[in-house]
Amino acid sequence: ANPRHDAPFFSVLILSKLFILLFLSSAFFPRETMTGVYRRIADVNPVSHIVEGLRALVIDGMSTGALVRSLVIPALIGVGATLVSLDQLRRRIARS
Repeated sequence: ANPRHDAPFFSVLILSKLFILLFLSSAFFPRETMTGVYRRIADVNPVSHIVEGLRALVIDGMSTGALVRSLVIPALIGVGATLVSLDQLRRRIARS
């Protein structure tokens, strides 16, 4: 069996990517305290924007900006992941 087709392989792969994204985000300390490459990575990391939106909702209360950051970014990631998955499924079905 090809290890790339095993569910545990993909679970480890996905969790390792999420772990890296988490540590390269503003989840543990604000982006304002970051400098250099770490700051630039956190600026484009979607996890930073999600965490900051949720943090603003908890600390400041309900606001449109925080709600959008907390809901729209994960929704866009979900739609993108679904589109990529459907494309891969179509290709796999076409080959068989």
